[in-house]
Order: sequence, then C-alpha cells, then structure tokens
Amino acid sequence: TTIGASSGGGPNGSFGFYSDISLKENIHLIGNSPSGIPIYHFDYKDKKFGQFRYQGSMAQDLEKIMPDAVSVAEEGHKMVDYSMIDIQFKRIS
Repeated sequence: TTIGASSGGGPNGSFGFYSDISLKENIHLIGNSPSGIPIYHFDYKDKKFGQFRYQGSMAQDLEKIMPDAVSVAEEGHKMVDYSMIDIQFKRIS
C-alpha cells in the first residue's frame, strides 16, 4: 500500500488516499486546480499515514463539489479517489 493510501472499498477496487481533514495538521491552502478544487500542503498527524509533507485535497471540500470522488474507509475516515479529480496527491518534502 502506498503511504496515505488504501485500496478496495469502492466499485472496481477503487484506490484512494486518506484525505480527511481530521487526519491532517499544518494545513495551508496553496491554490486551486483548473476545475476549482482547493489544493493544500499538509502533514499527517499520525505518521502511519506518511512522515513527510504532502500536497493534495481535503475530502470535506470534495464532498460539496464532487461527492463521487469521496468514500469512507472502514474506520470512518474519508478518502479521495485522485483518479477522478485534477489534483495529484504527492509528497513535497
């Protein structure tokens, strides 16, 4: 499994990244994607999801504008299927 990622849970074995705002800290809005989705830099509070700084979206933003891209993992945290949006989840440091 990729850092911050989980597979399964959705149709066709969809693949998502933990993007629930409650899992993140040091969150800074850096801009918007061409389709208008807010893009952030952040750290995960629990380093089991990733020990570095990342760029991505917040599931709570996407629930409002593209709910099909958001799923809920078994433990209740929201995830984003980045294949459905115009933002790339990536490590930045």
